[in-house]
Amino acid sequence: MSDEAGRPGPLQRFGPVAAGLTALAAHLALLPRVADLDSFYHIGHAARYLETSPFDTAFPWATRSVIESAGADLWWGFHVLLMPFAAFRDPAVGIHWAGLALTLTLVLAAAWILRRHGVRGAGWWSALLLVAVPNVLYRFLMVRPHVVSAAAALLLLSFLVRGRPWQLLLAAAAITWVHLSLFWMAPGILAAVLIARLLVGRAGPEASTGSVPEGTPPPASGPAAARSPGEPAPIGPPGALPAAAAVAAGTLLGWLLRPHPSGAAALARVQIIQLFTEKSGDRPLLFAAELAPLGAGELLRSSWFFLAAWTVAAVLAARAARAASPRPERVLLVSALLISGTFLALAVVSARRTQVEWVLFGFLLLPLA
Repeated sequence: MSDEAGRPGPLQRFGPVAAGLTALAAHLALLPRVADLDSFYHIGHAARYLETSPFDTAFPWATRSVIESAGADLWWGFHVLLMPFAAFRDPAVGIHWAGLALTLTLVLAAAWILRRHGVRGAGWWSALLLVAVPNVLYRFLMVRPHVVSAAAALLLLSFLVRGRPWQLLLAAAAITWVHLSLFWMAPGILAAVLIARLLVGRAGPEASTGSVPEGTPPPASGPAAARSPGEPAPIGPPGALPAAAAVAAGTLLGWLLRPHPSGAAALARVQIIQLFTEKSGDRPLLFAAELAPLGAGELLRSSWFFLAAWTVAAVLAARAARAASPRPERVLLVSALLISGTFLALAVVSARRTQVEWVLFGFLLLPLA
């Protein structure tokens, strides 16, 4: 797929186009329907901001919801991003265009991250990500904030492995800004990476080539200047303390950079603490089937092929932690294994919608392992 000089060949260059066409085909197959009725709420809130102001977070139509009494917007950043798509006279048209833009953002972010870590054919791999599990593909087509927060979470993981503190701050802020109820995602990813660093450090010696000490800046000249596209940037992970400070600051900024942050925090408390309190009781769940656990039988029926591939890749990832490969990529492998395994457990015991994150982070194992 590459020529003798290491430049990407025609097939490799066409990969991102193939990923984009895959996303487009999925959305065209959905027409004229929309993937999720919540899309009308989100586009409606964005339209409200166009009519009044992005700082007027009251939503007077939510008369049966705590949203009205709190006077805040849990997904304020996401609704601000949707404002251009809310300008269409027909809300369904805006939803379709917004859905395509969100899916393309996710798939191209995945391709960029894989290419950043030296994966050949990254665009083709990101196209496979979309079709790995059919019901997860359906959730990638939704106009909901999890599509944006998923892309930002992938970027955060990549920057924790090879990046700068300011990149961590921006990625963590983006997660919380668009999806406040996932404020725990960035600290959780940081914890997984720090654990992975410990595991990789104990597993074996540093590689003789390709390994970069923590905090090493990219050289201005030398071999790095002539590296072929797709090779990892010559920069190591930020130190543990700068990384933790950047992630904490970004998470805090993502919460505060909105109108009525205290009201938004109250809504997040309802969606996280109160929801799980209600779920822990004996009363049946009469709404939002995505909050119900994913049974083992349903997991096998919907995801048997990806589950088998993920299991093989997980074994290879565990072995790769001991291999003489560049340390940052070994940390990325082990981190992706820890994160995806955690979300798989959450999907089985708590809420099936975390199957999305299992597939997203688990898919990183396949080309890297």
